[in-house]
Amino acid sequence: MTNNPKISIGMPVYNGHKYIKDALDSLLAQTFTNFEIIISDNASTDETQAICEKYAANDKRIRYIRQSENIGSINNFQFVLNESIGTYFMWAAHDDQRDCRFLEMCNNILDRNEKVGLVSSFSITKNLQNLKTTTNIVGFSVSSNKFMRYLFRLSNPDSLMVYGLFRKKILVKKNMSLFDYSDIHLTHWFELNSNIVIIPLFLTIIGTDGNRTPYSLTGNYICYKTFLAKEFKLLRNHFSRLISLFLIVITFYLFRKTTKAHNLKIKLNESCNNSFKIL
Repeated sequence: MTNNPKISIGMPVYNGHKYIKDALDSLLAQTFTNFEIIISDNASTDETQAICEKYAANDKRIRYIRQSENIGSINNFQFVLNESIGTYFMWAAHDDQRDCRFLEMCNNILDRNEKVGLVSSFSITKNLQNLKTTTNIVGFSVSSNKFMRYLFRLSNPDSLMVYGLFRKKILVKKNMSLFDYSDIHLTHWFELNSNIVIIPLFLTIIGTDGNRTPYSLTGNYICYKTFLAKEFKLLRNHFSRLISLFLIVITFYLFRKTTKAHNLKIKLNESCNNSFKIL
């Protein structure tokens, strides 16, 4: 590893031994090589530690840190960001994989345009149990008007963008906190504080250990109240009160509808699980 890696990759992990080898191999195969990988093991109880220590011993770009106790997911995400020293930063999940061109293409876009704060790509969601895949296509706005960009992002949401490549000096201005739709809020924050670019190629594979189902980060069911409060504060930092109220009403309508649908799926999954237990 060079003394000043251009890109820092943070990998928070807990009990990821089944898939972390493939994730690390896809990162080490990148055509852009001036990067560091910071693995923060959240006190795993499986074979994650042994695997990571072996990779770190074989490649000096990898730094493995084991937490003495589980510090929670959001703190683990923040930890790898705090430990990073690169100009650009990316979170990487232990069960995801990247096309070998991902870092190079994202880096080139950030280098060419200082206004861009986040670069991501189309992605494929892959069930790692049955290998079934679904495609995720999301757009981006080239408008210089923040109002239009926010409306566009509302109609083109994608939580997976948080696994894109960030301009770190912008990312560190945002305080990390855990609430339902916090990943969506982060993309909205970047849309208003910089520009987002989406590469129209399937460069990311999002791994799931089974079917990808909605879930709440804070309770049994998804709640949008904290999200809306933070969204309104964000909007007031960029728009007048009248425009902010107009946008938050639209946001409320869309996410109320989405939340109802997600919670219905959660209830159905719970009912199915309870039925299997009875059987």
